[in-house]
Amino acid sequence: MARIKIKAIIGVDMPEPKQGIEKLTTKERNYQLKEYATEVILDALNMADLNPEITRLNLSRKTKLEGEINGK
Repeated sequence: MARIKIKAIIGVDMPEPKQGIEKLTTKERNYQLKEYATEVILDALNMADLNPEITRLNLSRKTKLEGEINGK
């Protein structure tokens, strides 16, 4: 079977890890959240046999995300 490469921009809503990230500085917290999200996304895509490669990962603010979902 031939393979093709697809680049996709996706948004996912996932729960925060239950490790004590609330005690970290903003910079440390964002780093931990990005590491956690990268791991979860890669695991999910690897299970689907998609051979993923994450080139960039951005965090969204909760209020901005809720506004997009609610159409505000």
